[in-house]
Amino acid sequence: MKTYGKFVHTLCEKENLNHLEAPAIAKVVEYGSRLAEDQTKLSTKFPEIADLVREANLYASQDDSKYIKDSHILKALQEKIYRSNLLDEKTKEMIERGVILIDTSGTKIGQVNGLSVSCRLVFEQSYGGVDGDSASSTELYAILSALGDLPIKQNFAVTGSVNQKGEVQAIGGVNEKIEGFYHTCKAKGLKGDEGVLIPRSNVQHLMLSEEVVEAVKQGRFHIYPVSTIDEGIEILTGVKAGALKNDGNYEAGTVHFKVNKRLAEMAEEITKFGELSRRPRD
Repeated sequence: MKTYGKFVHTLCEKENLNHLEAPAIAKVVEYGSRLAEDQTKLSTKFPEIADLVREANLYASQDDSKYIKDSHILKALQEKIYRSNLLDEKTKEMIERGVILIDTSGTKIGQVNGLSVSCRLVFEQSYGGVDGDSASSTELYAILSALGDLPIKQNFAVTGSVNQKGEVQAIGGVNEKIEGFYHTCKAKGLKGDEGVLIPRSNVQHLMLSEEVVEAVKQGRFHIYPVSTIDEGIEILTGVKAGALKNDGNYEAGTVHFKVNKRLAEMAEEITKFGELSRRPRD
């Protein structure tokens, strides 16, 4: 952080810019941490940091301010987003007009809102649908919902990968995903019960916009860090996941009890079908 301060000071001296007040320096450091997507690290994308300070200096000059204030840094960040969010604005417009259909309230069986980044270059031969490692927990929740005939609350969105032990693992782009769902809910009319489920191991990477942070503080938007699929399915359905008992069964009425029961019924149906298909024909 001291190095960041020195860099900004040198930049201001070299380019004859207004110097920054302490709160403004803090905002620059926050931005550097957001670029790094890690609360414990700062980005070395110094050209981007320099551009931010230069633009904030312009707004300080327009206000006849001797120093660059945190409000000038925030304005520069907001203008930066505005200049590059045409796709985001088009998407929100289509949601508002009902062209893109998405539920952010009520419950549905086998339907989950999956969080993803709009633009990302990948080399896998993947041509459509929500897929990839970071969507695996979302897919599993949808399967459990469908098998157990358990409605999922549509005011939640999910991201996170899952391993063979049912543990939810970290993913990339967590800030953009959270902010994307927040703005989607806002476009549809924020009710205050909306939220996202993220891997607990991604908490250290949270560097959210001030608008989202303030909404969370006020209880108008919610972030639920989860470590396991059991934790997540309980939040999404409001039904206890259920523990395996000594007799090999799950607690009655729980998610796993309902899913296990349905799988047993499916296995029986498949067995009966196989027996019918093997019978000699007349």
